[in-house]
Amino acid sequence: MKLPAALFTAAVLLAAGACGSGDVTVPTDQGDVRVSKDGADIEIDSEDGAVTGRTGKLPDSFPANDVPLVEGQIVAAIAVDQTGGVGWSASIMADGAADEVHAQAVGLLKTAGFSEEGVVSAGVTSSELTNGAYRVIVASMDQGGQTYVQYAIEEES
Repeated sequence: MKLPAALFTAAVLLAAGACGSGDVTVPTDQGDVRVSKDGADIEIDSEDGAVTGRTGKLPDSFPANDVPLVEGQIVAAIAVDQTGGVGWSASIMADGAADEVHAQAVGLLKTAGFSEEGVVSAGVTSSELTNGAYRVIVASMDQGGQTYVQYAIEEES
């Protein structure tokens, strides 16, 4: 799944600076993009699809019952629903060393029926897991006593 440039640009601009609430329409060469912000929640709609972003919590559509996450503080999470498919991203700050937290994240997914398809470790440890319904890439990086864990999840066809 690929996030269209218009949606990505609007998401970055909104997340980078806007506080408060409001709606704005951003004209782009790919059509108009409607951006709506309510506190820490962001919604972006265009002809290509929709993006919902949350700070501190998961989007309502997040498959939390099917894709278990490590415990920790949810820094940000995004849901993308577009013609090419549906996907989510979640960033979590967890206590512990990166290798231990990563092993826990992979273990939770395996217990939920996922199988690991690959591992890469080069400063950031990353694993790809699938279960027939979802493909998950989980990456973990040490952040001085805590671990930053990034999940990228997409529905499989």
